[in-house]
Amino acid sequence: MAKVAQAAIDAGTDDPFYADKIITGKYFLARLLPDIDAHLAKVQSGAEPVMALAADHF
Repeated sequence: MAKVAQAAIDAGTDDPFYADKIITGKYFLARLLPDIDAHLAKVQSGAEPVMALAADHF
């Protein structure tokens, strides 16, 4: 998507949609992607700790 957005910008489009795609991609890379190892560890740890709680514990 970033390549398409940048190509549209380079071609002279004035549609802010494409610039917004570039900004959103930069945000994702800077703020969300670095957390991927932590998210993977959470997924791999399994559901046992959460499932061990009774419904009335919530």
